[in-house]
Amino acid sequence: MGVVVLPASFTWTSDGYRVKFGDTLFFEVFNDGWGVGVSLSKSATNYQKLGFLKVKTSEVTLKTGLSFGNGWNVFFCVDQKDVIPFPGSLYYEFFIGRSGGYAILEQDYIVKIGGYRLSLDNFAYMSRDTVMFHSGQFSMGGTSFAYRALNNTVLFGISDPDNVLFLGAGLLNWKLAGGAGFNFTPINGVDVKLLVSAAVDEVSFGFMTRAKKGNTDLTFVLNTNEFYFSVKF
Repeated sequence: MGVVVLPASFTWTSDGYRVKFGDTLFFEVFNDGWGVGVSLSKSATNYQKLGFLKVKTSEVTLKTGLSFGNGWNVFFCVDQKDVIPFPGSLYYEFFIGRSGGYAILEQDYIVKIGGYRLSLDNFAYMSRDTVMFHSGQFSMGGTSFAYRALNNTVLFGISDPDNVLFLGAGLLNWKLAGGAGFNFTPINGVDVKLLVSAAVDEVSFGFMTRAKKGNTDLTFVLNTNEFYFSVKF
């Protein structure tokens, strides 16, 4: 006898939580409410003609959902995977309901043109609290410029060619600050980022890890006093 496993997700942040079971038909529980709903999705593959060739440029999945329980909730997301000219991914997620709402942005791109390379790896969760970790690098030859950003910190500086070590200066709550960070992959499928910055009378700390294996996707982001944790099965 086969076992049916429903898709599930659990999100816990410094301002609340959301648990969801199912996909097309789903049940969800959050801070002070619950809902039963339905979602619809549509996928499309985009192509571009190059002479006699038809080349795939991107794949896009749109999903929207509506649920009712002790209130109403609307959900919408865009999941885009680009192939050419710049490979990468872009993900937007919006949730609006009786108890509030949130927005999530995830962006991961690597652009290489000649000896120039631009990489972007940005995450932001925006609700009553904002939790974010942005990391980017522009390199030309042996010179690399980079940036890091948290919910209250923006730093610009230099990094090694592989964007593992970062040193920079900028603003922490609008005060001059300096900081250092590390990006590394301890094992295949696990990505870890760290950032520490300090101003005259204040210190901020940022941490982000992502782990993917099969259908399991885990994300944890910490910004000093705010956090975001999500796991999807």
